[in-house]
Amino acid sequence: MEKDLFATLKTKLTLSIVSVLAIFLVLLLLVLNLTLISTNQRRAKATLNFLCNNEGEKKRNNEPPHPEQMDFMPPHFNEPPLEKPEYKIGGDQMPPEFREHIKPEMNLLSRIMPLRLEGRGLQDFAAVQFDECGKNAVIKTPFVRTNLTDEETLSLAEELYEKGIKTKVNYKFFAAKLEARDYGYLLIMIDRANEIMLERRLAIITSVIFLLSIGVAFAIAGVFSSWAVRPVKLAFENQKRFIADASHELKTPIAVISANIDVLSQEIPENKWLNFIKTENLRMGKLVQDLLYLAKNDAGKITLEKLPFDLRETVEGAVLPFENLCREQNKKLSVNTGKDVVPVNGDENKIRQLVIILVDNAIKNSSEGDAVTVTAGKSSSSAFVKVHNTGPGISQKDMEKIFDRFYRADTSRARETGGYGLGLAIAKSIASSHNGKISVESKEGEYAEFTLTLPLLSM
Repeated sequence: MEKDLFATLKTKLTLSIVSVLAIFLVLLLLVLNLTLISTNQRRAKATLNFLCNNEGEKKRNNEPPHPEQMDFMPPHFNEPPLEKPEYKIGGDQMPPEFREHIKPEMNLLSRIMPLRLEGRGLQDFAAVQFDECGKNAVIKTPFVRTNLTDEETLSLAEELYEKGIKTKVNYKFFAAKLEARDYGYLLIMIDRANEIMLERRLAIITSVIFLLSIGVAFAIAGVFSSWAVRPVKLAFENQKRFIADASHELKTPIAVISANIDVLSQEIPENKWLNFIKTENLRMGKLVQDLLYLAKNDAGKITLEKLPFDLRETVEGAVLPFENLCREQNKKLSVNTGKDVVPVNGDENKIRQLVIILVDNAIKNSSEGDAVTVTAGKSSSSAFVKVHNTGPGISQKDMEKIFDRFYRADTSRARETGGYGLGLAIAKSIASSHNGKISVESKEGEYAEFTLTLPLLSM
């Protein structure tokens, strides 16, 4: 139990640290990717506007540069058209005529990461004219570097025109803009293959960085979590040791007090003060016994004698002593165990103790005239015991803490009936040691039902 507790705490702490880092990295890398995409799109739109203003032609050398386009036009943009070389979109090779223009952009980041920056500002473009009916497409300015034939260029232009495009930044690696003219329409298309490949490479690289960072963070967070949990674990061990030592030391004086009470009872019979002392001494002895059991269970020193037994008979034997008590308190107690054998493998004495705890808890938390029903049976793969009682029930906030040690939902009732809030904690530890579990259902003001589930022994 202790091992599971600290393993869970360490796991939660590790996940918390890694989650914070993951959120930060996602936001950072997302901003990087979106910034690149936004910059490329703005550049493409600005270039489209520039070319539309110049009727799909390059800037003439004797005209002043457009003020909004100075940051987007490459140095070679004002040079005469080049002959179309053998160059494929997205290929690894680049025409030597353009290498001089990309050298200033090969920075340290581009050398460390495989981000090809040769496409920045080097968009190839084409201009196609349509008549007023959108027919008779004519290439006004052909692509120079893009590996598209005139027929493929016209086909692409017609496809874009049919879509009624006005400004589209990403369509089959192209950006396009359609504007009306006196003769019909002018369509400008820009090749954005290199920019889009750059965006995709950045997305892949940032994804790899994210995964590697999360992996490394898990390892580092695990080390720091162990370091952070160590003081808590030490304090828990000290507390556990103290409880075990104190419980063990208290057993002797409690036994001595009990023996002295018995002697005094013979000398002074029917003395109410001695009866009070005896009652409280019994309660103290039960508390010490429970604390000692929990301390041993936490330390893993509880030895279970697991043998096959019939759960049905164990439940009947555990409930039997409560019949007179319920009759005196005017409460209805019924047992439904059926006739079929319910075979389980475990420590029968511990399971009997668990059932006694659940039945005792049901009787204590019911009022005069209420009913307590104990049911034992089996399903396809598990055995179960249900302890149902009518009465005040359990509130939703108490259901979350009812198995905690020393927690009592109704302190006034606990003072009347006795108990220190350890019974259900012990019942849960017994169930866990048998690979079982205890669940609770309740409707406040009507009923409460505890269900013990154990693995069914195959016969």
